[in-house]
Amino acid sequence: MPRKAVLFLVKSYQKTLSPDHGFFSYKYPHGYCKHFPSCSEYSYQAVEKYGVIKGGIKSAARIVKCNPYSQGGYDPLDLTK
Repeated sequence: MPRKAVLFLVKSYQKTLSPDHGFFSYKYPHGYCKHFPSCSEYSYQAVEKYGVIKGGIKSAARIVKCNPYSQGGYDPLDLTK
């Protein structure tokens, strides 16, 4: 049950406030996030696959990597699979 609640919150954020997926995505036609998939999509995948705790830790680590000194680029959830 907590997993579904967190996934719902992430999807709600994506559809409303996210600069890549939400109402303001028209302002950034080439995308806003420097990573692919975006941090919110990465978080959704991580929580869906690993659960709230482990997925939340992976999501937090990804968000910390999203800073002005990061190069960004392709960064999937699992490179081994």
